[in-house]
Amino acid sequence: MATISTIEILRDYLNGVLDRANHHAHNVNEISLAIVGGIIWRTSGDIKVLSRDGEMKNALWLQVGKWSTFLTVCKYSFFV
Repeated sequence: MATISTIEILRDYLNGVLDRANHHAHNVNEISLAIVGGIIWRTSGDIKVLSRDGEMKNALWLQVGKWSTFLTVCKYSFFV
């Protein structure tokens, strides 16, 4: 698991999601940008990203207030 500790790492993560978005539901690009904006605005702790073999995947964990949240993009939609 990787920790997103800088805006550059978040940008790399988002670029990976957007690059893979063609394999997912329609409008994933647009909603991904909106969700990342919400994450930046509301997260209150570290953002952790699933990684395999040094590559970030489409799953992350974050803290919003007292709530821990898991977010992933699957073939057809986002899950929170």
